[in-house]
Amino acid sequence: MATGSVRSGQMSPIIVSSEDDNSSSEEESVTGAQLVARITSAWQNEKLSPELLVPLTDEIDALRTELIGMEGNMRKLEPTDIRLSIHRMEIKRLRYILTSYLRVRILKIQEYPWFYAKRLENRRSNQPESLMETEIVFLKEYMGNLELHLFNVGIEHMPIKYRRMIRKEQLIKPPNFNKFIFLLSHMDATIWVEDADAEREDVTLKRGCQYVMCYQPIRKYLLNGEVSLL
Repeated sequence: MATGSVRSGQMSPIIVSSEDDNSSSEEESVTGAQLVARITSAWQNEKLSPELLVPLTDEIDALRTELIGMEGNMRKLEPTDIRLSIHRMEIKRLRYILTSYLRVRILKIQEYPWFYAKRLENRRSNQPESLMETEIVFLKEYMGNLELHLFNVGIEHMPIKYRRMIRKEQLIKPPNFNKFIFLLSHMDATIWVEDADAEREDVTLKRGCQYVMCYQPIRKYLLNGEVSLL
């Protein structure tokens, strides 16, 4: 991944990798504004989605590199230069978005550790990874500490016959995929939605329009970037 320098608050084109539908890695050039827009959109979707979404690993690394470059350029400015305060505010804004994005993901892992461990175990090679490498490390350490804590404060003091009744499958609580969400459609399409009586009906989505509906039917469209959450 290559990055450019930051001058006068502008980011030069950045090279990030992406995956096509066949999971082959490709590189594309994006501007600093496009990079920030991608991460901001991912941050908003991540906050409002009940599950972990595919992480923007390369974009996150690129933004971290650019922030280091921006801080380096700040040190070259005179203390009285008005650009100094503007750069400082922009850096704080970008760091907040980046930190909040990563924090939201960690909170989801802590809430549903066994669910994501099971998903990681059953993941197919052609499926996108929903966890970053550092998140996988955190998940394993967190589950190990949590299991040890549960054993020390509870299971250890149970009669053996009751210990055998406890299974890990009972701890796999999934996120609420039936949660209702607000969304903005970026496409014109008709989708199938299942109501409370398990009856299906078609819903027509129009580009630029907002809707309120259950998360499950629009999940694949969110992952494809055809809708965004509000």
